[in-house]
Amino acid sequence: MIFATFFAIQFVNYLVVTVNMRAVSAGKYRWTAITDGAIAGVGFLAIKEVATAHSSLAWAGYVFGGIIGSQVGIWLSKRLWK
Repeated sequence: MIFATFFAIQFVNYLVVTVNMRAVSAGKYRWTAITDGAIAGVGFLAIKEVATAHSSLAWAGYVFGGIIGSQVGIWLSKRLWK
């Protein structure tokens, strides 16, 4: 469960950050604002969880969630703004 929790946190975080970077570079004001808010919310939750985590499973979930999240973020944003 700890792996899945940290995977989900970083998956969402990196997905949203990737979409945000692409929104900024494409000049998409509304998407930039939406993703900025999501980054702040997920970041706050991540800080809370990371502060109390002390396992390699948590670390692995965090790392792999980030890797997969950014890849899905690229895929998603390419489809959002064809």
